[in-house]
Amino acid sequence: MMPRRRRPDLGRRSQSNVRRATSRPSRTDDQRETDQENSRIAMSELRYLVSDNEVDRLRMQRVRAHQTQQQRARHNEIQRIRRRSAPVILERAAFHYDPAIDYCADKSVTIGEMKIICKYCKALKYTGESTGLCCAGGKVKLPQLVPPPDPLRSLISGIGNDSNHFLANIQKYNNCFQMTSFGATHIIQDNFMPTFKVLYQNIFL
Repeated sequence: MMPRRRRPDLGRRSQSNVRRATSRPSRTDDQRETDQENSRIAMSELRYLVSDNEVDRLRMQRVRAHQTQQQRARHNEIQRIRRRSAPVILERAAFHYDPAIDYCADKSVTIGEMKIICKYCKALKYTGESTGLCCAGGKVKLPQLVPPPDPLRSLISGIGNDSNHFLANIQKYNNCFQMTSFGATHIIQDNFMPTFKVLYQNIFL
């Protein structure tokens, strides 16, 4: 048997209304008069806000009705400029995307160019990156790269048709030969198993 579905606390069944109904007989006349006065003040403030918004809406509607097409275009351009200059709140911005806002120009998004040169390793860095991010302030020193042997050296030089073809399709060549250059220091291959086991160090030539 399915449990009986509970009704939501709406209307007179809500907890606040129940508490209000139980406490109403014990309240004095002065307290009731104070509550009524507070309710009247709250309702008057609400009507005032609604009336102000309605007046502003009607006024803007009359202004737009008397504007020419050029004036409307000028007004829209001013609004776009104001949106661009206003601070952009990027939190959940994807859910209320505004095409008139240039999000790329925001300071929190733009990281600038890599124009900072490390004085130790000559690495290019962005402006906001720390000093020791690349080489720990000169403590890390890598050896110079050894030039690759031929024919790989000629293929990556960018000179000649073969080199241009190789560089344009280097990912395809890498995918084709990625397992052919595999090696290991200790390989175990059983007699009846179509696989092999690799122990110790793997080598990719």
